[in-house]
Amino acid sequence: MIKGALLPIVIVLGVLLLAVAVLLWVRHRRGRAVQWFGLALLPIGLYLTGVLTLLVDGARELIRWIQQQSGTTVVWVGVALIVLFVLLWIIGGRVAIRHLSNRAVARAEGGAGNPLIGSGPATRPEQPAKQPRASKQAAAKSDDGMDEIEALLKKRGIE
Repeated sequence: MIKGALLPIVIVLGVLLLAVAVLLWVRHRRGRAVQWFGLALLPIGLYLTGVLTLLVDGARELIRWIQQQSGTTVVWVGVALIVLFVLLWIIGGRVAIRHLSNRAVARAEGGAGNPLIGSGPATRPEQPAKQPRASKQAAAKSDDGMDEIEALLKKRGIE
């Protein structure tokens, strides 16, 4: 019964998302238009593979389970713990991103504020704008060496 009702919904949703993609394409936002075109294909693909029916049936079963719960204290504590988990996961992700961006800023400023990086000037001194060709090649080789060292440190988890 639900599978027959899903097809018109999927078609309408696909057409609406496709309209957004066309609108973005006309406004010369090609990258976003391609993304929305892909999003327009998603509900159709989910329907054709049967995953959409599975998701709808799962949501129906979840609603039935929730209705059957008596609302005991144990159930509410479990719900509170799940909500707390989600909040902590989101907050932890944001803190991690902020930490990474702070480290990037400290590196860009020459390591100021991070005792592991150092508080002095950047490890690679600025090179003059005009250099002889041989000197530029030597500088490029030393940069390649530094890139290899940085890649090795990242591989070992040391930044």
